[in-house]
Amino acid sequence: MALCTTNVMAETTKSDKPKLSREELANKRAKGIANRLALDGQTTAKFVTTFMDYQKEVWALGARVRNKDMADKSDAEVEQAIKQRGNRCRREEE
Repeated sequence: MALCTTNVMAETTKSDKPKLSREELANKRAKGIANRLALDGQTTAKFVTTFMDYQKEVWALGARVRNKDMADKSDAEVEQAIKQRGNRCRREEE
């Protein structure tokens, strides 16, 4: 019963915060990046504008299905492909 109470309390705490739109989140992210780069005010404004334009282009692309050919494969075939990809990455690092 204590676990149920904890989950309920955690859920209500999360929902108390207003959700930001993706535009607001992207703007906040851009300002944070500019701050970490220690950009001046004018450069920050240009960076935020450019970052927002870039982000809007990414959003316009929409969700893409990755590895369409994997949809027709069995779980075993997908697992084998993942292992092969991992082996390739390890060889490239060496």
